[in-house]
Amino acid sequence: MNSAAAALSPFFTTEIALTANTVGTVGGNDLDHNFKIEYNEVWNVNLEREINASTVFSLAYIRSRTVHADSGTISNVPLPGPGAIAARRPIPQLSQISDIRWNGWATYQALTLSAKRHFARGLLFDANWTWSHSIDDASDPGATLNEINLPQNVYDLRCREG
Repeated sequence: MNSAAAALSPFFTTEIALTANTVGTVGGNDLDHNFKIEYNEVWNVNLEREINASTVFSLAYIRSRTVHADSGTISNVPLPGPGAIAARRPIPQLSQISDIRWNGWATYQALTLSAKRHFARGLLFDANWTWSHSIDDASDPGATLNEINLPQNVYDLRCREG
């Protein structure tokens, strides 16, 4: 083997990568191949009451949920504490492992109140109020490795479908 080829060859083989002491930082990526189709369900109820010929009140409730959204996380994260980072990892010989899964979820709820009143000469009074609440764990998995939406604490994944 010439010296140029020897310089490009790794000094370890796949068989000893996890047992060698000086391999450096070896990480990885993982994709859950048990793909599930993401879907969204939406429900709504609207009630409207005419008080008189010129006044109408309405109430609307909306709810939606998304399941099987693609979600990113990281495995092999070191536990908090003093000392070397590698020694605190579940697999000390490896760096972090990025992981994409199909277990993301989202929920949305909204309540809307509305009042309309017609006055003389075409004047209209229209008042609306909306309360809404949205929560999810996979709003943006990111387009690139540097944009992955990761949980704040990968050891506290309360994975539930809203």
